[in-house]
Amino acid sequence: MQLAWCKLAALCDGMPPYDLEQMQAIESQLHQTPFSEQWQLPQPVACPSGCQDEVYCSQHCAAAAWVAHHSLLCCQASCPRSDAAGCVPETPSSSGNHASGSGSYASSSNNYASGNQTAASSASNRAQLPAGHAAAVREFREHADNTNDIFLVAAQAIAHTLITAHAALASGGPSNLSCWEALMKGWRPYRMGWKKVWWECVACPEDVEDEQAFRRELKDLAQESMSLLRAAIFDERFAALFELDVYGSIVGMFELNNLGIMSPSPVQEYIEAIDDLPDVDKSLIAQLGLDAEELRVDGTAYYALQSCINHSCQPNAHAMKSEHDLNCSAVIIAKHSIPARGEITISYIDESLPYEERQEALKDYGFVCRCLLCQQEH
Repeated sequence: MQLAWCKLAALCDGMPPYDLEQMQAIESQLHQTPFSEQWQLPQPVACPSGCQDEVYCSQHCAAAAWVAHHSLLCCQASCPRSDAAGCVPETPSSSGNHASGSGSYASSSNNYASGNQTAASSASNRAQLPAGHAAAVREFREHADNTNDIFLVAAQAIAHTLITAHAALASGGPSNLSCWEALMKGWRPYRMGWKKVWWECVACPEDVEDEQAFRRELKDLAQESMSLLRAAIFDERFAALFELDVYGSIVGMFELNNLGIMSPSPVQEYIEAIDDLPDVDKSLIAQLGLDAEELRVDGTAYYALQSCINHSCQPNAHAMKSEHDLNCSAVIIAKHSIPARGEITISYIDESLPYEERQEALKDYGFVCRCLLCQQEH
């Protein structure tokens, strides 16, 4: 059993502190957890370029992240090894075992050109980065870590758009895309998401007395983040992507559209398997204080198709989410028969609330609901 995995799983969900002495004892092989020789937990996979900022669950995820965005956002000063791009699989997996949904920007098949072509493009982008890139990325990451980590997600979207746009230009062909057309091709996975600039769409906390000052502070924070990211990966061919309003809209898009997801932890699977075995000494597991339910990895994801679905307080569908939904999929289930060409709607809030409370909750999304139910109750 790998100590690193236990620490990672514990930190992911903010669970209470584990018994560090017991964990260190396992690491030094003073104790042995049940069936640990038979139950081999996977080793975390580091960034292909060797930076210490990203750790992945598999070679597939490491390669996919490198192609999608990390080749531009890696803090490693040197260019990647020649085999780093080559480890990208030819066809991205659509298995539910990865943190991927068919509409998720993080691993959507329509976000990749052929694996090898896009890998070469990301390596080319990396090679063209200016001197001081690594230090600039490091400064951007530190700012995000100290303020709001949603900036890291926005940076991934921008990096992915740049890589895809660069690949479109590099592919040549008879069409000879302009820089703007290439940029629009790269922007495609995000273009349908509802967007409002972050500093306007965030709900103002109740204890804030000056809302205007609060929103100015958020805008200034976004400006600082954008300036740092621009210093790291700016490409003058796609300068429009680095405007403050565009950056604010990307952050706002994630704020308004992201779905909560759950992914199984290898440690969680191990604990559950041991719990089901009879006549096994589980005292060491008990001493570690590792609860299987607390070891799952909770996260958030943007799904391009799901984000197109409008709200209604009388929705005809709902997003399915349960404690067993651990494959990071976005599943929309019809509540009743929907006629052909009928609009699919879901509720962004608890639709059982009274009218006034529903409207108050929807302020976070920046609109007043005028669905049939709201019209009747108003």
